[in-house]
Amino acid sequence: MDKKVKSDSKPKTYFLNKSCPFCDQGCLCFSKASRGLKFLFCDECDAIYFDPRTIETSPFCTLHYDGTVWLFDSSDPLSKTDQVFSVGDAGIMNLEEIKEMGWEDLIGGAY
Repeated sequence: MDKKVKSDSKPKTYFLNKSCPFCDQGCLCFSKASRGLKFLFCDECDAIYFDPRTIETSPFCTLHYDGTVWLFDSSDPLSKTDQVFSVGDAGIMNLEEIKEMGWEDLIGGAY
């Protein structure tokens, strides 16, 4: 009798070693858009950051109600400035992609 081994093919979601500075509770997941854009996505408040080393001071984005992502200035959270991409284009980064960005030392864990 052949027994089929059930494999866990679901990719891991890697997250940053600190929580979201906007909501102070969400995990910042390493994410990507189909155009090659790499970013961190908060699984709690939907804030998006482009540089994990400067999340406390850099501009951030947020998910808009219609599924688009908009850039904001961190000094003025109400100052929507530019549409960046559609959330339909987004996915999670694998470990190799995180290493290519030089962010592997910032991984806090995975789920």
